[in-house]
Amino acid sequence: RCPAMYPAGPAWPKLRVLRALWALLAVLLAPWRLWAKEDIQECIWHVVLIKFEAVGEEGRSDRFFDLEPLESLDSVFSLLVDAPTDQNEKYLGFPYYLKINYSCGGESSEAQVRKGHLTGLKPLVLVTFQSPVNFHRWKIEQLQIQMEAAPFRSKERCNAEEVCTMSWYTPMPIKNGSVVMYVDVRSNGLGPFVQNKRFHVNINGFLQKQQDNTLQFTVGNEIFNLIPRYFINVPSRPLWHTVNQTPVLILGGIPDEKSVLLTDTSFTDFFLVELNIDSCWVGSFYCPQASFTATIYDAIATESTLFIRQNQLVYYFTGTYVTLHESNQGSGSWVRVLANECIKKLCPVHAHGNGSEYIMALTTGKREGYVHFGTITDGRVSFELLPRQRSVCEGNYLAILYTIPEFIPDARGLEFLMLLGTESHTTFLMVPKGMFYNQYSNLLYIWGNFLLQSYNYENFIYLADFPKEQSIKYLVNSFRGDMAIVTETEEIWYLLEGSYRMYKLFPSRGWEVHINLQVMHQSSVYTPNETMVTLFYEDTKLYQLVYLMKNQQGQLVKRHVPVEQLLMYQQLSNHYFFKRLRAVGASGRASRRKRYRSCELEGEEELARGHDGEGVPGRRSHMGKGPEEERRLGLKSTVDLGVVLADPGCIEAVVKQKFLINRNSVLFRVRLRGEGVPGWGRSDRRWAPFEPSPGPQAGLLTPSFLPPTPGYRLAFDITYTLQYNRLQNKHYFDCVRVDPEMPCFLFRDVFYPFFLIQDLVTGDSGSFQGYTVLHRTHSLIWTTKNTTTTKDSAFNIMSHQSLGIEWLCLENSPCYDAVPHTIFAPEFFFKVLVSNRGVDKSTYCDYQLIFLLHIHGLPLSAKRAFFILMVSSSVFIGLVTLYIIFCLLLPVMVKAWNSLRWKINNIIMSESYYTYTSRNCSGTSETRSTVSSRAGSSDSSKVAEANQRAPEQTWKKKPLVT
Repeated sequence: RCPAMYPAGPAWPKLRVLRALWALLAVLLAPWRLWAKEDIQECIWHVVLIKFEAVGEEGRSDRFFDLEPLESLDSVFSLLVDAPTDQNEKYLGFPYYLKINYSCGGESSEAQVRKGHLTGLKPLVLVTFQSPVNFHRWKIEQLQIQMEAAPFRSKERCNAEEVCTMSWYTPMPIKNGSVVMYVDVRSNGLGPFVQNKRFHVNINGFLQKQQDNTLQFTVGNEIFNLIPRYFINVPSRPLWHTVNQTPVLILGGIPDEKSVLLTDTSFTDFFLVELNIDSCWVGSFYCPQASFTATIYDAIATESTLFIRQNQLVYYFTGTYVTLHESNQGSGSWVRVLANECIKKLCPVHAHGNGSEYIMALTTGKREGYVHFGTITDGRVSFELLPRQRSVCEGNYLAILYTIPEFIPDARGLEFLMLLGTESHTTFLMVPKGMFYNQYSNLLYIWGNFLLQSYNYENFIYLADFPKEQSIKYLVNSFRGDMAIVTETEEIWYLLEGSYRMYKLFPSRGWEVHINLQVMHQSSVYTPNETMVTLFYEDTKLYQLVYLMKNQQGQLVKRHVPVEQLLMYQQLSNHYFFKRLRAVGASGRASRRKRYRSCELEGEEELARGHDGEGVPGRRSHMGKGPEEERRLGLKSTVDLGVVLADPGCIEAVVKQKFLINRNSVLFRVRLRGEGVPGWGRSDRRWAPFEPSPGPQAGLLTPSFLPPTPGYRLAFDITYTLQYNRLQNKHYFDCVRVDPEMPCFLFRDVFYPFFLIQDLVTGDSGSFQGYTVLHRTHSLIWTTKNTTTTKDSAFNIMSHQSLGIEWLCLENSPCYDAVPHTIFAPEFFFKVLVSNRGVDKSTYCDYQLIFLLHIHGLPLSAKRAFFILMVSSSVFIGLVTLYIIFCLLLPVMVKAWNSLRWKINNIIMSESYYTYTSRNCSGTSETRSTVSSRAGSSDSSKVAEANQRAPEQTWKKKPLVT
């Protein structure tokens, strides 16, 4: 072991002596620790799918294809006399059940199950349903069902109940839209320790029931004899399928046979099926074929359709999946497509998109340079010829992104080389054979007798660890950051995506150590004579399908490739010195910063056990919210830290390095920030000081994902908010003028807000279960009974389980003293900002939402209420006073009116009488003037005046009676 390094300062002899004593004690106790580990037997779960009528039977297993619920449960419910069941009701049952037991070492499973049952062991089953491809038909849901298995005794006869065979059972649920299901089994913590295990229980839509109730494959006939020539010395081939969506996998490549391996349990078990195809061979001048073979070279599985290529012919078969298509749309036989085309290769598209799956068929002959792009939607297959104008061989109209060098670059001892066009080259020709694109990491690989990788399709990095003498046959990607490489000579290499170090897994020194250990443990899945059939990833773990020959007997097995252990064995042979990288929690409320400290491991045995079963440098470290995380880190004398960006145009990285001389250590601080992407946050990473140690180089890659995912947003759930508020407040009063787009909430009611997480791309939405900050603790607008606040006690922390919000609208608040514009109570619109930044520990995503909230029935302020009261009272009193005055003065006013009217009447009548009298007097004067015309004018005038006064005196003395 390398000598330890200590901080600069005075020597501490006693401390060094104590450390030496502790090291000696650890060496002495190591055998006891190994003995304790050997004493603990390794137990594993076993799960079998059976039909309902087979519950309690031994040695029975069934296939998952008949999805009709059972109707014959009357006999079962009739026995439940004390249960709250309706005897007149018709109950339907689950058609399939999961039979669960476990085994430990060489002891019989029956005895182990009885022992576990008597000690309180109960299996806990978690069924996870995979969302369908076509989200237009089925809503995307992340559904899980957890059940506790129930013990049930076997139907076989036994002498004593204590020794009867038993197992645990749970129903196998079915969900519309899901054909891929994961079953995770774990212990309840009592009884013996059994490791958690995952099983694939998928619906097989390529089966049909015969008249004798036996099952038969619709794609062909099952072959029960695995002939050694099918596998021995046969090259391995890739397993192609749509990632995480395929219930049935198919693998071809059996020489001179139109047969495939078919499985619906990810090769936990499998079938050899001879396909029902015509096996035609059509050769022509435009489609030359050197020879004919029955071998199925290319086989691709999608969610409900299987594709194969035999010679130049392409066939597909669609399974019967009622839960997907809502009807029996399965194919009756294999359908031949692209009949007039000469197809030289089928290529998979590993990821689905836009509700469909895709496949590519490469042409040769007269159509060389064209691609038939296939689309599979709900089992319906269609192909489109691309490019639409001219072949890619006629590249005058194509934009050249990158020109592959003619010769392999000369890396001159470097582990990788950026290809800029100025580098020197070797004499080895570059022979490209294929490309691979990971849409999740935005990485493009070009491979052959070399490996190039690029993030932007223009700038490529040459990985010099891969030997130019070898040639890559196919790549296997986990789409979680790991990639395995298989060469033409069946070598297996490992690459951590985003890094430049490549590790040879097989053959290697680490593989030899692993094989020797397996032989010591008498493992049955490793033999000297074996052939790899395929290599694939399952749940981020690498697996081999291997054909073993043992005692002249052949066996096809699936076994795990322990990448971490193989790399660890290789590194230990190089005397690596490891340290552990531990997360110590967030350093700030509103940041994504993580601090790490390193601490030495207590020897190699601790490294082998590890915190999470991963004891290898170069393993990725996902930074998630939750408890303390530990990862291993290999150090060297000169510590380097680099940042690999998926898209430099969108992400900015700043790395600061600080040397701590007094501690003989170095501190790195990395800040990642999304640039030009709305809604992206900032992620800070901080590696605390650690002591560099001498030795070879190792590395630790820690991917950092800047959340939230583009297209996700926080939204106000108005529908559920209305329902919940109506339920809690026992009523709901909307505004007088109802607005369907913006419902109102009453001021005096308690307000319970709820929010959604919406995917703007798929249209999916779900309830937001995290914590948010909605208002301050001492707000004048509202208050809450929740006592949870932020560290500075400035904001209340709300969740979907909060006690609700009570409206205040106190003085000096915006909603205080709202002025009513009508006779109804005032209304107010609140602009509310909601955020989970710094308070939500369930996600690294920072969400922020601003929405309008309409509140009606706001109370008036005291001053304004008093003013309105005074004005209203004054107006009322004035009206009453006027009414009283009017009532009192009405008789006087009527009398005065009558008198006035009488006077006016008299005046009018007097005017009429005067007019009449004056007319009579005027006639008499004229007669007298005729008789004595000679009378003087003066006398006539006097007489006229005298006559005028006479009627006036008569009027005064004698009033006119009418």
